Amino acid sequence: MAAENYYDVDEILCLQELLPVTFQIPAHKLGHLDTGSDERDLRTGTALDLPFWLCEPLLRRQFVGVELPKCFTARYRSTMTADPSVVNLQEWCNNYYDFGLKLDALLRDDELRPTLQKAFITRYPAIMDSAQNAINEDTAAMTRKLDERERKLFAAGHGAIVELHRWRRRKANILETSEVIQAVSRKRHKSS
Repeated sequence: MAAENYYDVDEILCLQELLPVTFQIPAHKLGHLDTGSDERDLRTGTALDLPFWLCEPLLRRQFVGVELPKCFTARYRSTMTADPSVVNLQEWCNNYYDFGLKLDALLRDDELRPTLQKAFITRYPAIMDSAQNAINEDTAAMTRKLDERERKLFAAGHGAIVELHRWRRRKANILETSEVIQAVSRKRHKSS
């Protein structure tokens, strides 16, 4: 994994998402990764959930086989394809779109990217509509079903409409005379 977003907290959280893997070779002195076993080593065929950042190099070296997480399986994809607007992505995966794109890059799944695109395109208008019509409302209920990317979009849209209303009521960016200009004006006024 390239370190393009090394200090990005959202990237770090996305890379912490767990992937189900099966070890293709024995892994010596890694038995502690399997909390259900007291053995010192992991045997071939051991199934574990490991974070994405660890799975990527292991898969490249063919030490593990990776399965899709539950929220990206065919059953969940068909639910997402049928009506993306009713899906609670918060329950599925906090970083659904970002993690899905990383999985697509890793596993090269032909159906994953189109499913993600359709879901995002379908959900986007409703997110922006909610964001722009919730001026003086509690937005927690509206963002409950959104993943992190959608929450950021909602916050951006909501913030923009709030600032627009402030500007319309002349509450935003009221120009004030700088202290330097005021001091110069006072000096001129005293000398005249």
